[in-house]
Amino acid sequence: MFLRYLGQRLAFAGIALFGVILVAFLVAHMVPADPLAVVLSDTATKDPSIRAAYMRRWGLDRPLPEQFLFYLANVLHGDLGESFTTRRPVLRDLAQFLPGTIELSVAAFAVSVVFGVPLGVWAALRHNRSGDHAARLISLVGAASPIFWTGLIALYIFYYFLRWAPGPGQLDPRLARPPVVTGFLLVDSLIAGRVDAFLSALRHLVLPALVLGWFIMGLTARTTRSALLEVLGADYLRTARAKGLGEGRVIGLHALRNALIPVLTVSGLAFASLLSGAVLTETVFAWPGIGRYAVTAATRLDYPAILGVTLLTAVVYLAVNLVVDVLYGVLDPRIRV
Repeated sequence: MFLRYLGQRLAFAGIALFGVILVAFLVAHMVPADPLAVVLSDTATKDPSIRAAYMRRWGLDRPLPEQFLFYLANVLHGDLGESFTTRRPVLRDLAQFLPGTIELSVAAFAVSVVFGVPLGVWAALRHNRSGDHAARLISLVGAASPIFWTGLIALYIFYYFLRWAPGPGQLDPRLARPPVVTGFLLVDSLIAGRVDAFLSALRHLVLPALVLGWFIMGLTARTTRSALLEVLGADYLRTARAKGLGEGRVIGLHALRNALIPVLTVSGLAFASLLSGAVLTETVFAWPGIGRYAVTAATRLDYPAILGVTLLTAVVYLAVNLVVDVLYGVLDPRIRV
C-alpha cells in the first residue's frame, strides 16, 4: 500500500515537472525583448551576419516547438544549456551558487522550527491569556514584516550601530576563501583546517539566518497554535488524562503529533521557498546564492539561466512536497488509503 502511495506521488511529480518546464519555456520566450542586445554590443547587434551566427549558436533561429523539444532532450541528458551572461554551463553556475543558498536556508529553517514550534505550543496552552497575546504579536510581526525592510533594519542596528555583527557578504574580505571541495563554505573551511574562515563564515551567517528565520518562524508559530487548539479538546486527550498520563506526555505524544500535519505543510513549502532562493535576503546581505543569480539572469534576459533556475525551483518544490506527502502517511496511516 505504501509503495503504491509513493508511486502515485512520483508520477504526479513527473507530470507537474513537465508542465513547469513547458510553461517556463513559453513565458521566457514570450517576453518582448531581444536577448542578443544584452550579450552583443550595439554595433554587433545591428550586423545581420553576427546576429545570425549567435542565433544559430544558441538555437534561437529554430521554430519554438523544435527549440522546446531540443531543450527537453538536453535536460533529460543533464544539459541545461550555456548561460548568455557567464558563458558557462548553467549546471555549473547552479552548482556554484546553490551551496550558499542551502547553508542560509538550513540555518534559517532551524531558527524557524526551534523557536516557532515552541512559541506556537506556548500560545495554544495559554489561549486568550497574556502569553498567547504576546506570542501572537511576535509571530504576526515576524510574518508581516517585509524581509528587505527587516534585513536593512537588522544591518543598521547590529552592524552599523552596535557593531555586534559583521557586514554583508559570506566571509571577511581580509580572509582568503578556502579551497573549494564541497562548495559549502563552512564545510570547506573545516576540511582545510581554516578555523578563522569557519568562525568568520559562521558570524556572517547568523544575522541573515535570523532575519529570514524570523519571517518563517511567524508562519510556523501561527500554524502550530491553530492546529494545536483544534485538537486540545479532543476526546482521546481527555481519555489519556483520565488514564493518568502526565500533561507533558499528553501534549507532546498525542496532541502535538496530530497537530503536525498542517505544520508540516507550511514548513515544507517555506523550506522549499528558502532553497529556491531567498532573493531579498541574499540581495540585502550580498549573499552569493541562487536568488542573486536568478535576479541577474532575469535582468539580462538570460534564457538558459532563467530556465535553469526555474527547473531547479520546480525540482526543489516537488521534492519537498513528496517528502511532506510521505511524512503525512507516516503521521496518519489513513492518508495512505
